[in-house]
Amino acid sequence: MNNDIEIVARALKIQFEQGLTRLTIGSDALHSYKRTMPSFDEYFPQLEKPIDTFCRRAYHGGWCYVNPKFQCKDVGKGMVFDVNSLYPWALYYNEYPVGRPIYYEGKYVEDNEYPLYIQRIRCFFKLRKGKFPIIQLKNSVNFMNTEYVVESDDEYELTLCNVDLQLFLENYEVENITYLDGFKFKKEKDLFKDYIDQWTYVKENSVGAIRTIAKTMLNSIYGKFATNPHVIEKKPVLENNVIKYEMSDEYDKGGIYVPVGLFCTAYAREKTIRTAQKVYDRFIYADTDSLHITGTEVPKAIEHDVHPTHLGMWKLESTFNRARFLKAKTYIEENEELEVKCAGMPQPVKGKVTWDNFKVGFSEYGKLVPVNVEGGVVLEDRAFTIKKFKMNKPIA
Repeated sequence: MNNDIEIVARALKIQFEQGLTRLTIGSDALHSYKRTMPSFDEYFPQLEKPIDTFCRRAYHGGWCYVNPKFQCKDVGKGMVFDVNSLYPWALYYNEYPVGRPIYYEGKYVEDNEYPLYIQRIRCFFKLRKGKFPIIQLKNSVNFMNTEYVVESDDEYELTLCNVDLQLFLENYEVENITYLDGFKFKKEKDLFKDYIDQWTYVKENSVGAIRTIAKTMLNSIYGKFATNPHVIEKKPVLENNVIKYEMSDEYDKGGIYVPVGLFCTAYAREKTIRTAQKVYDRFIYADTDSLHITGTEVPKAIEHDVHPTHLGMWKLESTFNRARFLKAKTYIEENEELEVKCAGMPQPVKGKVTWDNFKVGFSEYGKLVPVNVEGGVVLEDRAFTIKKFKMNKPIA
C-alpha cells in the first residue's frame, strides 16, 4: 500500500515541477498553450450552441481500415511505418480556422477573406476504382458506425470541412449532389508553432517521465479544443448497499473551439489516406498514424517521405515475417516474437494467443471486470472472446 501511494506521489511531484497543476492533462495542455497565445479569445471565441453543433458534425477520428484483399488472410513479410508526431505535425504546418464564422446557404463560393469552410451536402456516392473508402455513416440502419462505405444505398447527408470534402470528391463518384449550407472561416498559420517548439524541446532533451509528459502535452492540445460542451454526468447512488449510477440531465459547460480539433484530425487523416493511396497495391492496414504494407523494400513512391525523426515524416517502425489482420485494431505480426494487438484484450489474455488460435471464436479467461456488490466492488474473471464481425466490402 505504501509503495502504491509513493509511486503516485512521485509522479505528481514531477508533473508539478513542470508547472502542470490542473486536474487533467488536456487542461494542462490548454493552460500551457494560452501562455503562448495572448490573443487566445480573439482567435478562438466561444461559439453559440447551434454553430458548435453544426461544426461538430464534421469532427471525425483517425482512419482505421483493413484492406479487404488481405483481411483474415495470412500475410507474408511486411513493414510498419509510423508518422513522427502526426497531430503535432498537423498543428505545426497547416492553416486553421479562427474567429467567428459566417453562415452561407448553398455551395461555398471562393472567398479570400474566409477561405476555410465546413460544407453540408446530400448525395449518392460510390467508391472510385483504385481508391480506398473513407466515409462512415453514423446512426444509419444500413451501415455499422465503424464501417467505411463503398457504395451508399440512398442519398445521405454529410458535413465535411474543405479538407475532407476535397478528398471525398477524389475518392468517390458522386451523384445528385445538393450543397445545402455551411460556415466559412478566416484562417491563420503558425498558431501552434511556439507551443510545439516548446514541448518538442522538452521531449528531445529529457528521458523517463518528463519525456512522456512532453509527448502527452504535444498530443493532447488538439483534442482539448474539441471538448464537447454538452455534458451528461453519472451520479452515484446507494441502493440496498450497492453503488449504482444515474444519468444527470444534459447541461452546457462551454466549449473551446471545435473547428481547430476537426481541421487537425482532417489534415491527419488526409496524410495517412493519401500515403496509403501511393502504396495501393501493397497496403494492408492503417490505424490513424501507422501504415502496414507488404514487402521489405521502402516503396519508391514514399521514399522521400521517410525519416526516423523529422516531424510529420514516416518512420520505419518495424518489420514482420508474417501477419494476420482480422479487423480494425485486431491483428498479429510475427518477427522473432508474436506481437498481439487487440482492442480490449488484457495482457494476461494476450499471453495465451498463438499464431494458430488468433481467429474468430478465440476465447480465454483473464479479463477482470469490476462488479458492484454489497459493500463495494469486486473484480470478476471473465472470458475475452473475438466475436464474429462484418467483413469489409471488396474494392476494385
